[in-house]
Amino acid sequence: MIIPQYISLQNFANSLLIDFPEANIVILRDDKDWKHFASFLAQSKPFANNGAPGPGLYEDPNQWAMALFKSMASFA
Repeated sequence: MIIPQYISLQNFANSLLIDFPEANIVILRDDKDWKHFASFLAQSKPFANNGAPGPGLYEDPNQWAMALFKSMASFA
């Protein structure tokens, strides 16, 4: 799993498609829609099972992506 610190949210989201092919992840087409993407992703089985955060507590998508990475670090 890629650390989302120095890449775009789009690239991070695309990397998740490769790392978690069984998760049925939606494609992030526009960064403005990141909260919808984050909400859907947090409910996907491997992410929900590892306590992946939803977007509710985050205004910055990069902070959310880092929190997601940390929640999934032991999984990947």
